[in-house]
Amino acid sequence: MNEFEMDKERFGAFVAGERRRLGVTQRELAQRLFISDKAVSKWERGLSLPDVSLLIPLAELLGVTVTELLEGRRLERSGEMEVEQVERLVKRTLTMAEGTPAEARENRRRRGVVWLGCTAWAALELLGFFLLGSSPSGGEWTLLGLSFFFGCWAWLWARERLPAFYDENPISFYTDGILELSMPGLTFNNSNWPRILWGLRVWSMAGMLLLPLLSAAGQWLLAESWYGAGQFVLLLLYLGSLFLPVYGLGKRYEKPQPSK
Repeated sequence: MNEFEMDKERFGAFVAGERRRLGVTQRELAQRLFISDKAVSKWERGLSLPDVSLLIPLAELLGVTVTELLEGRRLERSGEMEVEQVERLVKRTLTMAEGTPAEARENRRRRGVVWLGCTAWAALELLGFFLLGSSPSGGEWTLLGLSFFFGCWAWLWARERLPAFYDENPISFYTDGILELSMPGLTFNNSNWPRILWGLRVWSMAGMLLLPLLSAAGQWLLAESWYGAGQFVLLLLYLGSLFLPVYGLGKRYEKPQPSK
């Protein structure tokens, strides 16, 4: 292991030991950090590391310093740290924030395989639709295009972590190139962003797979006079299926802003 990489097992054992010393359960610690207890369990088993934005609140809850968290052990509180030790700890923190390039490439490759499979399956559904002598309407093609666009972005190009200023300020919008997300009443930060991104991925996949089937069902089951109303209902369901889960996940895992 590189000297600048975090020792996940030592970190996890240290967190588990300090948590037990305080008599706090994994669930209680998770609730205070506004994360899931599964995340805490993964830390303590050495399977993952917390987001950098959680280091300070985690250290405060455990009654240790951030330096001790990064070292995975209690330290003497006397004297100043040597420059080399400070440099090593800073590089470890940056490694936690960014992950290794190999891990990032592997995660993107896995997501790409899933999204490619979803796209291929949706293409087969559309092919079957055409072979039966039907095709989606113009509005339904638009919804399919939106699902594909959002899916490509969420599965392949979206940032896994937001810039630090999102954790320091109440920001209710996110921009990434031509894409802009705006959720009035919801603040984006690194506590809820992974869940929001997960919601967008599931939503885009469901849209790609379900829209052709719903379009076919509407054409075959609804009379022509009712088909227009059916498309309007489909549009409302489509937009609601984007807004409600993403907003719900965002609010559930939203980190409260500090009082001023």
